[in-house]
Amino acid sequence: GPYGPCNVTCGGGTRISTRAITQAPAGVGKPCPVLTQNQDCNPRPCIQCEDRYPEGAIVYRLTQVDISVSTCVVIVVDESNSMAGEHAWLPGMSEGLENNLLRQGIGGPGSRKNTYSLIGYGRRAPDFYSHFLEDDSGRRVFESAAFPQAARKLYADPEGRVEDGYEAIMYALSN
Repeated sequence: GPYGPCNVTCGGGTRISTRAITQAPAGVGKPCPVLTQNQDCNPRPCIQCEDRYPEGAIVYRLTQVDISVSTCVVIVVDESNSMAGEHAWLPGMSEGLENNLLRQGIGGPGSRKNTYSLIGYGRRAPDFYSHFLEDDSGRRVFESAAFPQAARKLYADPEGRVEDGYEAIMYALSN
């Protein structure tokens, strides 16, 4: 039968194909072949948003719960030529986003830090491409201060004329 869905979205998993016996062998008939087959799937590593509490933080007490919250922001950006002008505002955007998150009590000093990833995507017919943009230290997951370093590496592909944000989002979720 056809293979079922992968058991994980990233980090390496397994898909299973199962067949059923529709007719038992008669007499000295040939035995049925293997009924279950496994296939590797989704081998790409997962994005890891680090769970970082400040040293000595008390997460749970009987009378108080430390509700320090952080987030991992993944931004998916079209790299087709039509977006060249829009890329210019992205390097400065992270500071405002981080400040708004902090005002809402998400991330910050004495709490878990917010992290960011940036994925560029495009299509050169017929092929789709998608990739992580790294900060200057080669990290794919970084704090807001390093976001401009990664955003400046966006490429406005002069041959990229077809956008496919759905495929890029699926890439982000599975990588």
